[in-house]
Amino acid sequence: MLSDPGDNGPPNHRRRGGAIINMRDKIIGAIGIVWGGGMLLRWLMSGPPAGIGGYQGGQTAMALLGAVMLVAGLYRFFKRPD
Repeated sequence: MLSDPGDNGPPNHRRRGGAIINMRDKIIGAIGIVWGGGMLLRWLMSGPPAGIGGYQGGQTAMALLGAVMLVAGLYRFFKRPD
């Protein structure tokens, strides 16, 4: 069976599909860095959480989610290709 000349091969194939996987990792990592960093920056600039318990818990959860997204984004962006 002949393959399409525009085919990039299997996603885990080193010579053909590897560049696409690496670029996808960089894009997903950059999105995680921007969103996670933005969430943490907003939390740091807003000061201590004020209000009732549910609101304070939500702000803390948002800060934790931002930290996880930032770390995961940094890992995906800077990890070495397989």
